[in-house]
Amino acid sequence: MKIIRNRGLTSRYQQNLNALQRAFTTEKRASVAYYYQEFLLNYEIHDVQSLNNRAKGDLHIPPTLQSLDTYYLAQRLELLNSLLLQQKITPLESSAQLLAPITGLPPHQVNEEHPLLLIAWKIHLQLQVPIPRAGAFSEILTLLQKYDDQLDAMVLQQFYAYLRNICTLLMQQGSIDFAPILHHIQRDNLERGSLFHQAKLSPSAYMSVTKTAILVGAFEWALNFIETYKTRLLDAGEDAENYYGLIKAQYFFATGQYEAALDVLPAHFADLMYLINGKRLELKIYYELESPLLSYRIDAYKMYISRSSGKMFSPKIRELERNFINLLLQIQQCTQGDSPRVARIISRIKEKKYLAERDWLLEKVQAKSR
Repeated sequence: MKIIRNRGLTSRYQQNLNALQRAFTTEKRASVAYYYQEFLLNYEIHDVQSLNNRAKGDLHIPPTLQSLDTYYLAQRLELLNSLLLQQKITPLESSAQLLAPITGLPPHQVNEEHPLLLIAWKIHLQLQVPIPRAGAFSEILTLLQKYDDQLDAMVLQQFYAYLRNICTLLMQQGSIDFAPILHHIQRDNLERGSLFHQAKLSPSAYMSVTKTAILVGAFEWALNFIETYKTRLLDAGEDAENYYGLIKAQYFFATGQYEAALDVLPAHFADLMYLINGKRLELKIYYELESPLLSYRIDAYKMYISRSSGKMFSPKIRELERNFINLLLQIQQCTQGDSPRVARIISRIKEKKYLAERDWLLEKVQAKSR
């Protein structure tokens, strides 16, 4: 634009400027990139008016500042939310000042004119707290559905990913009622293509979708999904076969085929998070088979978690696994029909803030009272 203006092509410049303004009005799909281009356009208008200033008017400064604020906040929220989510998975060294929550936004931005900012901000507030609010989750889902046609496709994909992650966090903290909602969102996102990157699924999405389908009892759908997408995993590398084996083992386990699950369960994983998922599943299989090897496997896994460095797993992941190991050991050692001890173990399971396989552990200990 400036090249045309500097060459003195006034008429052509004005035509291009008018076309850009119309495009921003008629083709609005909110994204950080859109807000940046909108700021550049407003700044261009301000620049022209400044050159032709006759000591009157506001020089287009108010809308320029407003678009700058919008772009800045959208970009900052995008980066902060990504960092906060990463911090829930792995330990990171970040200053408290950097991670300070954005507790309020200018009124002109938190409204229907800027749904991207509104939704990103609400996601941000939930990522700032240890336990997301169930009500806030539902509110974010409602906003995404309401503003579906006003948000860029990549933005929708990103927001739904945050929503799925928040839902998973809620389920880990005992809100199992969110499982059908998560399954619905995942199937919807699968149809939309929101789960894909370069026409492929990430291993984490492959596992999450399968586990949720199994959890809600959609076994036939889960098996079809496992087989359909086993060769469409993104950046699977040396673990390509292992991802499929682990997911298939989870399916066999859920349908009571324990020996088959043990046969396909991978022994090794380059990816540590999938390695601990596999180790945990192995313990569950040995428990169901009443194998004499269970005690040895529990001790080995307990030693592995305790010896792993702080950089390998976040404190939360470490606590999830330690609680699982300790409670499984208590259940194994509990005598059938020992109701007082069963009650104590149930109480411990329910009071744990972070616990892997909470529902399975509850099911196993409750069976001890019969």
